[in-house]
Amino acid sequence: MKIAALCLCFSLCVTAASAQIAHLSFTSDPGDFIGLGQTRDMYYTPLNSTYFPMENVGIIRPLTGVGFTFGTVGDRALPFASVSFSTRALNIPFQIGTYLDAQRAPFAAPGHPGLDVTFDNRGSNTLTGFFVVRDLQYDSLNINHFLVDFEQHSEGSVPALRGTFEFSSSTWVSAVPEPSTYALSGFLFILILVAFRRIRHTKT
Repeated sequence: MKIAALCLCFSLCVTAASAQIAHLSFTSDPGDFIGLGQTRDMYYTPLNSTYFPMENVGIIRPLTGVGFTFGTVGDRALPFASVSFSTRALNIPFQIGTYLDAQRAPFAAPGHPGLDVTFDNRGSNTLTGFFVVRDLQYDSLNINHFLVDFEQHSEGSVPALRGTFEFSSSTWVSAVPEPSTYALSGFLFILILVAFRRIRHTKT
């Protein structure tokens, strides 16, 4: 029993260290075209989402925006969705902060940040809104953690889509550098050995 518990704990730790997850939650006002008045809270992963690509807009520094697309074929519980946030038309690096007077990305006019949230194959031709980037961590290749709040008005209408999007990758989830396979195997062997000795000692 102890050995099984130790193995399960070890497996969960390894799984968490290699996780990738996208969390989209929103509240849609009645009359909003994108959310159709719904409140949704969805978690997308490479395991439950047929499409889980990530687009790093301008990943060559300076970063000027990020975009994600995700969804599952044949599973209406996880509709297709996409989110895009950009500072390209502001001509400044994409960073933590508040971005007002947004227009549809990537068609934002000079001086306007870019924003575009689509859901269940519904998108906007034009939009207004704003977004607040609360966290942004990335390296030369990948976005490691991204957290943003947004408000979007499709076609300039009063009803709004308000929500939060968060993306986390393994490099952010793991608080320490990921150990090597040999180190993990050795650690597991030690745990099993200690548990086995304790069981033998209890029996005697």
